[in-house]
Amino acid sequence: MIGRWSVPDLLAEMAHNISPYRYCFNNPVNFTDPYGLWEVINGGYYTDVLEDIRRFIDYSFIERSVLNNNPNFSQMSQFIKGEMETGGLGVLSDGSRLAKGFKIRGQKDFFGKNHFVTDKDSFSDFWHSVQGDLTPKALDPRTLGSNLFRTSYVGGNNPEKYNGDTDYSYAGYSPIEIAAIKHDRFYDRLNIAGLSGLFNDPRAIPGDWTYVKENLNSAYSTLLSPQDRLRGFGLGVGLGLIALPKTIESFKYYMPKSVNSK
Repeated sequence: MIGRWSVPDLLAEMAHNISPYRYCFNNPVNFTDPYGLWEVINGGYYTDVLEDIRRFIDYSFIERSVLNNNPNFSQMSQFIKGEMETGGLGVLSDGSRLAKGFKIRGQKDFFGKNHFVTDKDSFSDFWHSVQGDLTPKALDPRTLGSNLFRTSYVGGNNPEKYNGDTDYSYAGYSPIEIAAIKHDRFYDRLNIAGLSGLFNDPRAIPGDWTYVKENLNSAYSTLLSPQDRLRGFGLGVGLGLIALPKTIESFKYYMPKSVNSK
């Protein structure tokens, strides 16, 4: 129950323009829907994530109790679209967006008295959801350092903007990271897919061997820390071994073929 509303009540009330028996595809005998899940529809969205469902119910409660509005089907669809698209937040009928909530929990102090404190992780998510709404093209700092060796670009999980686009604005002032950025941008310019291109696409060969060279240069640089030098050696040798088979295959393809004369 949400206040005086149950989930079936909410679904029926919010789509009365479709049918007063909206709940469970108009067939509550054969179907049950205790959490108010969204259906799969042609060209639509689907979720069975409890957090998505909670936000949809929060949306309906705010529309009625705060904005004094009974949302129509178009408004609900717009909200769901904002929720399900990457980096998006659902739009309310007044044009504002529904930010993520955060948790407050009880905690006893030294004298045994109860105090309410904000959960740091959920408050961080709340803050970033608001920041992402205000500046969708800004770098999301939560996506930094999530790759190999705790780097930001060496691997498949590059830093992203709040809207989900890849972000190359943060270099970390490290030759290892800069070499990875150049390598990834080389792939982007040629529209080469990550692992598939690395193993099979001959167009990636120049970028791959440039990356190998730059990392081996880092390995022999006395200006870098021993950790960075070791990373450079491992990355250079590792990618070289991966790129070698397609390089040999490409070399064989372009070699002039011998002609056997009788």
